[in-house]
Amino acid sequence: HPFHVEPKTYRPGQVIEYWVSVADNRHLDGAPAGQTTRTPPYRIKFEDRKAIAEEKIKDIRTWEDRLRKVLENEKAIRQTVTAMHQLEDAAQFGALADAARSGQVEARTDVLRIAGDIRQPDANVRRIKDVLYALAANEMADAVRCAEAVVRAEALLAKKEALPKLGHAVDKIITAIEKLLDVLPRLEEQARKEAEEEA
Repeated sequence: HPFHVEPKTYRPGQVIEYWVSVADNRHLDGAPAGQTTRTPPYRIKFEDRKAIAEEKIKDIRTWEDRLRKVLENEKAIRQTVTAMHQLEDAAQFGALADAARSGQVEARTDVLRIAGDIRQPDANVRRIKDVLYALAANEMADAVRCAEAVVRAEALLAKKEALPKLGHAVDKIITAIEKLLDVLPRLEEQARKEAEEEA
């Protein structure tokens, strides 16, 4: 039997619960007449699409703010790496190398947290989440390894030779985050249009 639901007859928050029952009328020796079974209940929840769109806008703004902070940290790390090229003092170089490494670890952790906090079901938003996870697993993990190589190198010359690779890794992260930050306003605009359509 067809089961048609007209969404306009229901208010946001209402739930329809349904199930299918089947019965037969067979008679077996010693068994009660008829057997019945039923599926587990299924639920259809009607959601307020305008509220969902408004929540999406709020979430996108939050992710954007958090990513901007990560971008600022990455740019600060890049400036540190650039300044380290000029240093001749091993102790000062070591302190900056430790700071760059811990900053990179923190930035990667922040990106993983942002990705983990993304719960919107929208396909475009899921792509952002996937890109963030890939960024943390690839470029950011590589930058952490490069920073650790700079810290572990024994001689100052060896430390300086490891800097270009770290700088390149950080540059790739900065570029990726800037591209994401270019996309988020478009997602926000899309969500704003969805909210207006439902108004």
